Amino acid sequence: MDKSTLFNRLMRGGIWVTIGKILFTLGTLAWNALLTRVLNETEVGAFYLIASIVIFGELVILGGMNQAVMRLIATNSIANSGIRPVIRGTAILVACFALITGLLYLWFIGPQLGQQLFHSRLIGELTGFTAAWFALRAIQSYLAFILRGFHRIGIAAFVDGASTAIFITLALGYLWLQPEQTDIREVLAIVIGALASTVTLTLYLVQKSYRKTTVESGILFSEPIKIGAPLSILALSGVGINEAYIWIAGAITSHADVAVYGAASRLAKFVEMPLFIINGIIPSTIAQLSAIQDKARIEKVLQSVAAIAALPSILITIIIFLASGEILALVFGSTYSTGATLLTVLVIGHTVSVAVGSPGVLMAMSDRQTMLMLIGICAGVLGIGISLLLVGTLGVLGIVIGAATGKALHNIAMWAYCLKVLGIKTHASLFALTNLRHILKK
Repeated sequence: MDKSTLFNRLMRGGIWVTIGKILFTLGTLAWNALLTRVLNETEVGAFYLIASIVIFGELVILGGMNQAVMRLIATNSIANSGIRPVIRGTAILVACFALITGLLYLWFIGPQLGQQLFHSRLIGELTGFTAAWFALRAIQSYLAFILRGFHRIGIAAFVDGASTAIFITLALGYLWLQPEQTDIREVLAIVIGALASTVTLTLYLVQKSYRKTTVESGILFSEPIKIGAPLSILALSGVGINEAYIWIAGAITSHADVAVYGAASRLAKFVEMPLFIINGIIPSTIAQLSAIQDKARIEKVLQSVAAIAALPSILITIIIFLASGEILALVFGSTYSTGATLLTVLVIGHTVSVAVGSPGVLMAMSDRQTMLMLIGICAGVLGIGISLLLVGTLGVLGIVIGAATGKALHNIAMWAYCLKVLGIKTHASLFALTNLRHILKK
């Protein structure tokens, strides 16, 4: 192993991931801030519920094929063979999943969610927009993962969310400056248009890489399904639990409450942004060290990068604690300052996540996916149970308490598992941070 390999991967290869995720996070926050200024609270609440549906629909369509195609392209590129059959097979599967999921949502699932669960005529009327949104988002993610498989990390980081967020921000900024009242349909059309533009650009980039591969006939289905199906189940279970809280809010509280909750949750995620960036950089490094069973270096790397993430996160947490209402009012508008308590509670859950570092990455890279899923489900069920128990008396605050509790317990349980079973600490350590470069070059 070259002495500079790990350090270069974190420092040089991670730069593009960092830039892409920062642009995505800031762009998403910016267009959400504009969203609350061009739509009323009821429409914002409906939009956030639709966005939650889109996240779930996207994963159903992907079926783990994004992860499968990336892994198989990266593996097969060594011999430069078998790439085209993999892309053809996964593309056909994603197209079929998109058609089936879209039709089911348009004809049955969408209207039922709108009428029976969320009691919202608006969500039922916007099924076409919603289906187009999650289909395009799935295609965008699938194409971006193909670029990652071809090791085009920089451009993949840009097209997988960042470019779309920038396009939406510019378009909503223009609408905000116009005197006419904006309708939610216009906003959804902007989101779909931005995604369509990004998909077109990404498809062009994928075709350029595709043409450089060996010409081969055939279509491969079995191996992508074998790889993608378990990953899809894991992702759907995790996202289903995460999105359950806003669905509870949509089913029991008003859309205005959902809007405030959605705004607070988006701002609270800012605390975890440094860790979010780190987790996009370190998996391959941890996988490589796991392969040679170097526990000491794994622990020092994880504790070091956790400290890197914790320092800015602590600063963000302190600022939010001191001025949560003022920050909400500044970013989303004065009516959203009522979510100050919600924001404070949510930040506690995210702060715990940052404090324990990246135990989830370690478990995933150590082939502990089953235990990872079980911990997530147990913590999620407990959090959802707390939300359902408290929502009757505390309203949306009760939902938030359950969400923060579930998140904190989830991360603490993963940290404890890594410590007791794997024998590796993942929490932040300033001492390990001082030796990071030496550790990676060792």
